[in-house]
Amino acid sequence: MTYDFAREAYSFNILRTGRRHLDDVELTYIQHAFFSFGLGVDMAIGAVCAAIHGIFPGLFLTSSADITKKLSNKLENMSKRKE
Repeated sequence: MTYDFAREAYSFNILRTGRRHLDDVELTYIQHAFFSFGLGVDMAIGAVCAAIHGIFPGLFLTSSADITKKLSNKLENMSKRKE
């Protein structure tokens, strides 16, 4: 689901918007927090590996692709869970 951010900015209510998002993704607050935190950790690891690879091309040869696939799979599995 996409949101009309201009409209939300006009009548911004973080609790209502957050509740709607949690309902859309069919997760509790705690489930969402852990899932999102996990994605963030994976992204941070990917960023560090990519930066190191940029300086030392012989290291972390496939890490960017591997982490991208991992993130894609996590998000895809989350979407399938709703079906």
